[in-house]
Amino acid sequence: MAVEDEIRAKARELLASGKAEVVVGFVAGTVPLTARPALIKEAADADRLVWNRCCTPGLARYVLDYIRDRRKRRDFDAAKAKKVAVVAKPCDARALVTYIQENQFAPGDLFVVGVHCAPMVDRRKVFEEVGAYRLEEARVDGDAIVITTTDGGEERLPLGDYVDASCAVCARLEPPLADVTYGEAVAPPADADPYARVREHEARGSDERWAWLEEELGRCIRCYACRQVCPACYCEECFAEQRNPAWIGPATAEEDLVAFHLVRVFHTAGRCVECGECERACPMNIQLRVLSEKLVKDVAEKFGYVAGEDAEVSPPLATYKPDDPNEDFM
Repeated sequence: MAVEDEIRAKARELLASGKAEVVVGFVAGTVPLTARPALIKEAADADRLVWNRCCTPGLARYVLDYIRDRRKRRDFDAAKAKKVAVVAKPCDARALVTYIQENQFAPGDLFVVGVHCAPMVDRRKVFEEVGAYRLEEARVDGDAIVITTTDGGEERLPLGDYVDASCAVCARLEPPLADVTYGEAVAPPADADPYARVREHEARGSDERWAWLEEELGRCIRCYACRQVCPACYCEECFAEQRNPAWIGPATAEEDLVAFHLVRVFHTAGRCVECGECERACPMNIQLRVLSEKLVKDVAEKFGYVAGEDAEVSPPLATYKPDDPNEDFM
């Protein structure tokens, strides 16, 4: 049975039996090479669910928001609450683990339909290659992306050349949290280095690093897309919007842009699950993962910790150990 059929069958079972009140998953998008998050509440709608190489958006934040919202309902009864089911890629499952660690909900609130990692398509690369307005239809066929253009032509692009940058180097292929798991993992190339851009950045001198920071963050338009999609950025009031005290100004002055991005990324230290959502969402193509992956690398090297792998292990910033390395923080 195809993974998509297995997901639909499980969703239908969960909703029909009353074990879950909603399934958070994907339905077909309205633009080629896209799938959009959806909340499925009726068993009859389970066949709308899809699973393919375009199911890129993270779903963990939708789960958190749904659980938060239902708690606010006057008629909500925690003792009678049904589970929230979610179709989870490995990075989604890791984000769910961080929410459990941070007491946002309990494991018993969830039913996780895990899916082994299959590298997602970077539709931006395809749009740049073919032209977004020339795309009529697109589908993944084996190791190729088959494009039908508006003039009736057909092109085949090698899938490996259009894989999302985060997926191309991800070595965490199995959901760490799942009640059932479907599919087969697709491993990245053996020589894939998730920290290649970080190492390149670390090799620069301090002046060169600052120049890079100014150039990249100088393009920011303060749309907050990176914050809105990041599973770790779930504060109901962001520091960037507080006015008493006002931590940063509301405009796009250089100092405010730098402050926003550096403080935001430091808030994800030991919590970033390397999903790449921030960089995918950025309309200005800022290399945001260089900043977040730098902290992922440092936390792994200094504390031996990888976010979202085990709900029973406390993150470094929530743990005190007398022998923690502190030479960089004194």
